[in-house]
Amino acid sequence: MVLNEIRSVVLAQNLDYSHYTLARFIKDAIPDAKDEDLWISFLLSIEVGKGNVCLDLSNIEHLAKEVGWQPSGLLKDLESDFIDNKVIGLPAEHKPLIFDRHKLYLNRYYHYEKLIAESLVAKLHEGRKLNGSVWNDIDTLFDVTDSEDYQRLAVMVCLQNHLGIISGGPGTGKTYTVSKLLALLLMQNNQLKIKLAAPTGKAAARLSESVKHIIPHLALPTEVAEALPTEALTLHRLLGIHRFTHRPRFYKKLPLDCDVLVLDEASMIDQQMMAMTCAALRSESRLILLGDKDQLSSVEAGSVFADLCGGLSRTEFDCSQQEMYQQLGNYTLPLHESGFKLANNVVFLEKSHRFNEQSSIGQLAHHIKKGNSVECMYILQNRSNSEDLTWRQPKQGALPELLIQQVGPSALKMTHSHTIAEAFQSFKQLQVLAAVWQGPYGVDSINRTVETWLKKKQALDPSIEFYQGKPLMMSANAYQFGIHNGDIGIVWPDQQDQLKVWFERGKNKFTALSLTQCPKHQSAYAMTVHKSQGSEFDHVILVLPESESALISRELVYTGITRAAQQVEIWAQQGVIERAIQQVTERTSGLMHRLTGSAKASLSSPQKQPPLF
Repeated sequence: MVLNEIRSVVLAQNLDYSHYTLARFIKDAIPDAKDEDLWISFLLSIEVGKGNVCLDLSNIEHLAKEVGWQPSGLLKDLESDFIDNKVIGLPAEHKPLIFDRHKLYLNRYYHYEKLIAESLVAKLHEGRKLNGSVWNDIDTLFDVTDSEDYQRLAVMVCLQNHLGIISGGPGTGKTYTVSKLLALLLMQNNQLKIKLAAPTGKAAARLSESVKHIIPHLALPTEVAEALPTEALTLHRLLGIHRFTHRPRFYKKLPLDCDVLVLDEASMIDQQMMAMTCAALRSESRLILLGDKDQLSSVEAGSVFADLCGGLSRTEFDCSQQEMYQQLGNYTLPLHESGFKLANNVVFLEKSHRFNEQSSIGQLAHHIKKGNSVECMYILQNRSNSEDLTWRQPKQGALPELLIQQVGPSALKMTHSHTIAEAFQSFKQLQVLAAVWQGPYGVDSINRTVETWLKKKQALDPSIEFYQGKPLMMSANAYQFGIHNGDIGIVWPDQQDQLKVWFERGKNKFTALSLTQCPKHQSAYAMTVHKSQGSEFDHVILVLPESESALISRELVYTGITRAAQQVEIWAQQGVIERAIQQVTERTSGLMHRLTGSAKASLSSPQKQPPLF
């Protein structure tokens, strides 16, 4: 009976069918499961689908009302029902759902969170004292007079610890900083095995390109420059994740042969992937995380990087670390008092080398992060149509004409390029970013508008799918060809004048797939802000829906405008922008709490743990 009720809710509210499937699986596995427990599993599954790792019991009554569940008892008294429950267990038990610290988890998500916390806390004890020469090497590579730029401080922190977390916006020099860090580590030990990785193929390619560009400018000894790694892998490839089973080849019993692992775009890493990474690293391996805590979180469950930054908004250390960095680098740093265990390992890079103090984009990004909608609107109203910022409020129905005026010439330029390299260069010059997939302001509609105009302009058959210069975004993986979800390809003829899909593999390096080999894809004249993470374009047009939406948040607007290297346009109504800046995405998890204060006892307590991978 209850399964039919849950199924009806799924259909009526157009929810993902997997939420019903979980409740049905539990009922099949545990025939005497209580109706109440099936409803709770259904609510928890919905929360995980929203990106939350767990369900906070304080929200359960509200969530029950949303799906129309009317329980017989008081939900606030649920905790007493979890003792000797067939479905819901305590941390040491192997049950489908786990209850811990007033939160409910799916079993595997509980153990993912616990594994991440334990692994990173263990690395806090792996740091070591450095010999005196390394400080001279640091001063050689950095401008010691610039105490406002924390790049040098970040390197000091990462050199002394086996865990380093560097957060900073675009242009703050995260890759530049970590390149110097790796050079200093190699000066100490030139036999180190260093690996670079990122969550997507696009982000990995960009990391490789950045490191290759930076190395010649570091004035390093030849043997150190040659030893620096320049090829970044996707996390899937690094961990050897099987294309069908999705299990990693490397894990606790078969760890990665790696002394230092650098993970770029860490804000995009979901909880499961982070747990796999932690399980695959030896305890003595260094882990360096680079990211921007203010960007959108991962598509899948969790906000791991933001949690690992501990809710901090500035670099702050405990008393002993304050004193040490004052002596070593003449830094005057705030005192950390929250009890967050990783605080001494987190450095925020705040000085932008891309946007100067007069930059409208830089100032707008700063105030968006702070949630200051008044200042944001002042900048938009008074600095619109400046060299780097434009704000438009399209009238109803005017979007197609605007797209043709602004995006049409760029699309035409791609088709008229002389080489595939030139086509990719044109693609990087302008990109439309949208908040949603569907509707008149969505990616699908924007792509259709541009493509329809382009075909008409070139007298192409309207039904033709592929034509020279068409950009494509992959929406599925093709591991056998090294193609990943989110990669960009451009349709272009080969030497035999056969159309193929070409992918960039470094400066002036390209690979091609036949049209039949190309995985599932869509046009890429526009893409979602989520899909744009890890990318950079000269000129960005951010299109927001005409009405307010729960999907449009501060993090989305910030991520969208900071994809621009030179110029950004925002197409949105004032009320939509103001609402978005005030709307913060908060994901429920227990990771930050596990890394704070008295959580140590819980971290080390023996518990029965099923195989995770």
